[in-house]
Amino acid sequence: MDDISDDENNMMAKPISKQLLRKIIDENGCFSLIYRRDRHLDRAGGKKIYFYFRPHFVVTMKEDKKELLNQVRDSLGCGKITTGRGQARLDIFSPTDAKVIVDLFSGSKLSNSLDQDEFQLWAEAVRILSRYRKNKVNAEKGKRGFVSVWETIETEDIRRLFRIREEMKKYKKWKKREYRWTNTRLASPFALR
Repeated sequence: MDDISDDENNMMAKPISKQLLRKIIDENGCFSLIYRRDRHLDRAGGKKIYFYFRPHFVVTMKEDKKELLNQVRDSLGCGKITTGRGQARLDIFSPTDAKVIVDLFSGSKLSNSLDQDEFQLWAEAVRILSRYRKNKVNAEKGKRGFVSVWETIETEDIRRLFRIREEMKKYKKWKKREYRWTNTRLASPFALR
């Protein structure tokens, strides 16, 4: 059994208990709601620009703790690990995967009340985005382009997502200025003034 590769050995690692997962996330986790612009320049008829919300969750540790981060990822069953600048990061962007974090903390709280408040806002955004998650591909045969996801989201939910994003700003040390893309024509009817 000495000829087992490191990858196979990592897959055999024991899962981390929920209590330890909560502690690691509590100490090293960060929550944010991203409003993102995506451009597709190779479309017929010119470029297409899309805007959408994404929940973002990250756990950051020193690079020498990457093995522990691998165990966290395997225990959660989702996420992508990257390394650089002496850090190892576990990133989760999908609303479906973010729901795993929300479910992990159902019935328990983060130790810091500010982190708990930020988490509650983030969890609300995850629940809103999960309601509109489609299981099918966002295209139909015989139709050009994609069906707009904005058309399916209720106006109040879009407004709430913008408000959540603004409310979360007060918990960020680095985000005191205006967010990007908030003043676009698509966003301006919903964004806070």
